[in-house]
Amino acid sequence: RDVLMGRGNRISQWPGNINFRQLVNQFRDEYGAAERHTKAEIAKNVLDSVHAVGGRFLAQVGNPSDDKWTTVSPARALEKACQALREIHKCNP
Repeated sequence: RDVLMGRGNRISQWPGNINFRQLVNQFRDEYGAAERHTKAEIAKNVLDSVHAVGGRFLAQVGNPSDDKWTTVSPARALEKACQALREIHKCNP
């Protein structure tokens, strides 16, 4: 259930990224209606949901053909969740 950072078909079709988009869709209305000081807490709920099933947020390291990944910082994962929650249109899982 890892969430891969990046772009492209491989990334968007990764099972963990599909699950992440489904989670974001569940929290999006709450996030949109929330006051600014509570939005980060809602994004943390998305992260907690990913981590609860053993998921990590991973970024590719070095040459893409090496297929090596590393865990991103909590701040970078939170940034990804906040950006996904801000998107106007719901993501297709």
